[in-house]
Amino acid sequence: MEATGELIDISRGGARIRSEVKPLEGAEIAVRFTLQNYLEVFEVRGIVLRVQSDSWAVLFLEEPAGLAKLLRSLDERTQKREASPIGI
Repeated sequence: MEATGELIDISRGGARIRSEVKPLEGAEIAVRFTLQNYLEVFEVRGIVLRVQSDSWAVLFLEEPAGLAKLLRSLDERTQKREASPIGI
């Protein structure tokens, strides 16, 4: 089965995904994702930890190649936004 969804949250250990399709808790799945304005495609195997009404969480079985670089980039963008001056 193949489905599309929205990546809500990501860390080195896993991710939370919003999707109309809900996998079974405990299922081993393959996840493939990209981020807007980021060229790299990430692929990883994982286990579905929990399924909620609007999303589900997956625990990565290994860290996707390039994920550490992506997380640093996202962290830098967040820090820049938080540090931006507000005009009054």
